[in-house]
Amino acid sequence: MKHPKKIKIIEPDQKKLSDAGYGNIVTEIKATEVFFYAEATINNT
Repeated sequence: MKHPKKIKIIEPDQKKLSDAGYGNIVTEIKATEVFFYAEATINNT
């Protein structure tokens, strides 16, 4: 149940970094992190 909280935190951080010009890079990295968290959760279940 910890993973959904982490996903919610990513959204505002992504918007701030997007304004700073890092949006595309950060979005790609964070999306990959979320994907691996989701995959790990599914595999553990």
